[in-house]
Amino acid sequence: MDIKKLLYKAFLLLFLCAFFIVWGKVLFRSSAHNYNTTSLFLYMSASMVILFLFYLFISRYNSIIKRHYKVILAVFLIVYGIILIINGFLLRFTPSFDMDAIYGGAIQWLKQGSFPDYYEYYGYFPNNLGAMLVLHTVFYIASVFGITDFFGAGIVFNSLIITMSAMAVSLTCKKLRGESAGVMALIFFALCIPFLFMGAAFYTDSLSLLFPVLFYYLYLHFKGQKTWKKSCYLRHLWQ
Repeated sequence: MDIKKLLYKAFLLLFLCAFFIVWGKVLFRSSAHNYNTTSLFLYMSASMVILFLFYLFISRYNSIIKRHYKVILAVFLIVYGIILIINGFLLRFTPSFDMDAIYGGAIQWLKQGSFPDYYEYYGYFPNNLGAMLVLHTVFYIASVFGITDFFGAGIVFNSLIITMSAMAVSLTCKKLRGESAGVMALIFFALCIPFLFMGAAFYTDSLSLLFPVLFYYLYLHFKGQKTWKKSCYLRHLWQ
């Protein structure tokens, strides 16, 4: 018996169990949202069936999609990024609570060399220091070019992170299941409405969105390499 495959299947089983437990509690046990569970379940089921049938349909034309995948990906990312940035600027707001800590703290750190007004907050929530460091770096780069609209810089950077996340997910699906799966991943991003309005919400959730899937995508490439060669490896990242 292959222990590696057994452990892999056991992990997948545990993950599926955990996922469906959370999904079931959100759908059937939630007291925070006033929705009709039956109709929502039917809508979700119908959507899953429709999307699955659509995936089977476009899979029949995988050879065509394969020839144009890079163009499809590039056009989607450009349009998607522009939409995120536009929505982000339309939804500008004054940060408060946790987002104010990483946003205001980053600005104070940049201007004063430290962030004394937020020492107490980070004493309780040091996990957000990383997000503040990222914004501090972004704002510093923006200030080098004379940009003083730090909220705007945050919108652009956050929109870039989300757009790159869509790219990484699509490339990962392409690597695993082919170009049709890569295009389907882009469709899922387009249909996930909250992402389209997340440009202005540059908090820990979106700032860390890219990295898990990017690391997995790089892992898929790296595991097939017996010897790692930089030039060859980078050249084949898009293949």
